[in-house]
Amino acid sequence: MLAVTHVTISETLCDVATVHDARRPPAAAAAAPAAAPTPAADDDGDSYEKDATYKYKSLIRVHTCNARFVGSVKVAERVTCVCYSSAPEGISVNCVAAGLASGAVRLYSSWDLRRVAFIPPLDRRVPLLSLTYSSDSSLLFGCYADGWCAAWESGAAGKPAPVRMLPAHALL
Repeated sequence: MLAVTHVTISETLCDVATVHDARRPPAAAAAAPAAAPTPAADDDGDSYEKDATYKYKSLIRVHTCNARFVGSVKVAERVTCVCYSSAPEGISVNCVAAGLASGAVRLYSSWDLRRVAFIPPLDRRVPLLSLTYSSDSSLLFGCYADGWCAAWESGAAGKPAPVRMLPAHALL
């Protein structure tokens, strides 16, 4: 088992996305003696535990509200925060936004964790601490470790949207 570092729940589907740290095992598992493997009733894609975890630093897994495995994606960089968009289903494809230690953001489809977009890091090389979408999912807000916030606006196809940056105290 890998340690869980972040959890987010979709407001539209109630799916649960968890982020796991591939670099260190959970404290309880590391201290406990190895137990005999038990067969799972439902194969939920735990082959990542047998994979060479040195190839990635974080793992994002998604399960339905009924605990059925949806999918997983290995992330080469450490994921520092995660959130779901909440646009109306059927009109939009919701995303799982993963904030990275470099300050970049990766967007994955909430249906199958297919890569949707990559938002490169801003000029500041500090990790994102928090991500959240606006109520209509048209803006993605990120707060950085140095106290700055950024807002990314969803742009038209093929045209990047402007980035707005401001110090966090300006929001108060």
